[in-house]
Amino acid sequence: MKPDEPLVDECIASLVEAFAVGDVWSLDPRAAKECKLDEDVCLVVMVGPGAEASEIEGKARELIRAKFPNATVGIHVFSPDAMFRTPRPLLVKMAFTGGHHVYCG
Repeated sequence: MKPDEPLVDECIASLVEAFAVGDVWSLDPRAAKECKLDEDVCLVVMVGPGAEASEIEGKARELIRAKFPNATVGIHVFSPDAMFRTPRPLLVKMAFTGGHHVYCG
């Protein structure tokens, strides 16, 4: 087990409890150098249809910072259409190709 797995699990549980989360990928920031991620843990979150991704992203980041103040967790929220958009957002593409699908809602 990786040291950050319990943190990832706890973050996901908090996000699912608070928001309409569809799917979550955990992405090692070193695997996505093109995205220039500074966090130790990066979560790419797909929210349910009709949800406002940018609004949820801000609230989700605040929630995770409040619950885990000593952790550096990046929360990146996208609407479901990001999976099928052409071109696909780079962070979503990196999550699909180099990340781990850690939650399916």
